[in-house]
Amino acid sequence: MTEWNESRMQELKKHFLKQGEIHPEPNQEKHELSHEAALKDGLVLPKTLQNILKIGAKWNFVKQSCDCFGCNIIVVHPEKTTNIFGDDECRTEWLEDHGEE
Repeated sequence: MTEWNESRMQELKKHFLKQGEIHPEPNQEKHELSHEAALKDGLVLPKTLQNILKIGAKWNFVKQSCDCFGCNIIVVHPEKTTNIFGDDECRTEWLEDHGEE
């Protein structure tokens, strides 16, 4: 497997920006976290993902997507993720079907 060194990360950024956009800082109002944010016990971001998030706190695969289209790379505080599920009720249903939080 090829190493994800600084040079390769910068090349990824260059190619990514042809189609997408990178936001350097997390949006605190949306509970976005930085690459160095403390997570719950036992949770750790993979090193490559940490390095990607050092370049930008949020990566939108489509320019001006408003976080709605395609795929977005972002870390959100685990207790503030109901927007992924729709609301607390949908999250509870998902947990009942798929396991514990």
